[in-house]
Amino acid sequence: MKDGRLPKTAKPLNYDLTIEPDLNALTFKGRVAIELIVLQATDEITLHSLGLDLSEVLLKVGNQAPASPVSIDQCAETETVTFSFARTLAAKTGALLHIQFSGVLQDGVAGFYRARYKGRGGALKHACVTQFQATGNSLPA
Repeated sequence: MKDGRLPKTAKPLNYDLTIEPDLNALTFKGRVAIELIVLQATDEITLHSLGLDLSEVLLKVGNQAPASPVSIDQCAETETVTFSFARTLAAKTGALLHIQFSGVLQDGVAGFYRARYKGRGGALKHACVTQFQATGNSLPA
């Protein structure tokens, strides 16, 4: 996955995302529920992620009790996180992945970051910015 592309084992159908920035502390917290369909049997779900502190991850499949991953592997090089689960998800299975996260509003231009601007009277202020792209890695054409 050196080119930044995700495995084709699962496909997201819908995201329900909430982000709560704190411009005084230059941090943010949030949660996302990702509705997905499993395309190939797998025990892993991989997403794009960089610089997030993941505080809670739960996968809900059908009537089964929500499951936490047995391991979480974050890779800064590929800007991904892989959640490994104890049970295999069958192909054509729908699932709901819940993630709670937090992070720091960085100066760079990756992910969810801060920008500076001058407000009324010339006071320096901060805004939260994103480019809504999956990854900062260069993808081949």
